[in-house]
Amino acid sequence: MCVRDDLAVVGGGQSAKYLLLALAHAIAAGRLTRELRIGIYEEGEACGPGWAWHPANVDDIHLSSLASPAQRAAVGRDELLRFERIVAFLRELGAHVDVRCATHVVAIDRQGAGWCVTDAAGVTRGARDVVLAIGHSAFAERRPDGAHCMPPWPFDALCARTSGLARAGRGDVLVLGGYLTAVDVVTGLAARLGADPARLRMRVLSRTGELPKVWGAEPPSFDADAAACRAFGVTISRLRTTGRLGFEAFERIVLDAAHAGGGTRGLPASLDEWLRRLCAGDAAQRLKVDLAETAGGAVLDWQAALFGCLPLLSEAFPGFDDADKLRFCALRSRYYRAAMPMARENACRLDALFSSGVLATMAAPAGYRIEHDTARDVHRLWLRDAAGTDRVAGEFALVVAAAGPDARLGCTPSPLLRHLRERNVAMPVWACGEGKAVELGGVRVDPATCEMVSADGMPSAGDGRMFAMGPLVVGTFPDAQSVGHIARDAERIVGRLSMLGAMGERRYT
Repeated sequence: MCVRDDLAVVGGGQSAKYLLLALAHAIAAGRLTRELRIGIYEEGEACGPGWAWHPANVDDIHLSSLASPAQRAAVGRDELLRFERIVAFLRELGAHVDVRCATHVVAIDRQGAGWCVTDAAGVTRGARDVVLAIGHSAFAERRPDGAHCMPPWPFDALCARTSGLARAGRGDVLVLGGYLTAVDVVTGLAARLGADPARLRMRVLSRTGELPKVWGAEPPSFDADAAACRAFGVTISRLRTTGRLGFEAFERIVLDAAHAGGGTRGLPASLDEWLRRLCAGDAAQRLKVDLAETAGGAVLDWQAALFGCLPLLSEAFPGFDDADKLRFCALRSRYYRAAMPMARENACRLDALFSSGVLATMAAPAGYRIEHDTARDVHRLWLRDAAGTDRVAGEFALVVAAAGPDARLGCTPSPLLRHLRERNVAMPVWACGEGKAVELGGVRVDPATCEMVSADGMPSAGDGRMFAMGPLVVGTFPDAQSVGHIARDAERIVGRLSMLGAMGERRYT
């Protein structure tokens, strides 16, 4: 183990990019030493885009979920160059940056006052501190037990498989999930294969059968303090310091801001009730209503409130009690379908696919199961009714797992996270309610610093620290995957490293 980094960064995507930017700013400001040694580990061939934006995974048809959307593959190509520029800037500042692509880290173990990082080839390197920035690759796809599902990414592989089936007259595709990945799959396959129901027929299955809402105009900046003052007469910081920033306070702030023009008399009884009303109805007809409501780039108060309150929610969530955390988790899917909706261009594509007969949605509120008939090579879908009886709802040549990731630590496909979990370095995040414990996802961290909390608690003074950021902290911060939250994680981590240096525990300052 001849190489020793001050800081090892595992992952070379969006999380790593924002961490490197924060490190560069801290070095330029004199808060960190210019001789900082940084090692970056990326299992892919290049750093920058991350899984969801990499041009090898997505197509130009796939759009970001913004009011003014960008082509994700095009953004990914730009990110490859942007990452290189950030690394070059760090080197100009004097930092020693070693980018180790095609390097799959499988184990990290304590060694002395730091860590020993081991890759799949058996090469070991030392590091004083470590940041886990591995993003969505840490999570498994949600798929039913025993089902033979295909992942949506890389998209070229999915298209090749679907195209082959369609040419053979077997174009019935079941897409599991009702959020943005499912939208990507449906719009992407139709763009590649054509919107001909004689050739391609897609069914989107989710618990509710609902689709994401539709972006209107880009919402104006949201003033959370002003919203809190309207609802309670005090600022967010005052609510927090007096212990009143729980779910009920958040709920009232959102509802008050969403109905700012209508007074308090017309406020819904709860956030859950209001979200149900927003999403109610047949999916195809609801989509037409949403398109009409957002026509001409309309600015919607409720959309601005839901979207604008996401940072407030994410930062307040660690302070919620377990009951409040579970209350939000129960409505989380609907909240995100409304707060982070689909691009209008995608909504128009879905509307056309509904009209052509290529697309339909299905709901499974009581559950479902999928059987693979190996003799006929078809997937048989069974839906459960309210009485608990299963009935056949269709047969499909292909099932696509587009329901989003399973963020529970026990389900991770990552050898590294499994290794850390087995050694009690990475711990799951739980909330308890009604006599049972619910795993919220990701790894347990100190929300103030993003330091991972092991089974033994926080490390002793002088010990190497391990941090996590981005999607890995989704159980602590619900909006952990957003760019804004990743940037805040990076600032927390760099702030902690600067403090350790100032305390004399590191050579960082």
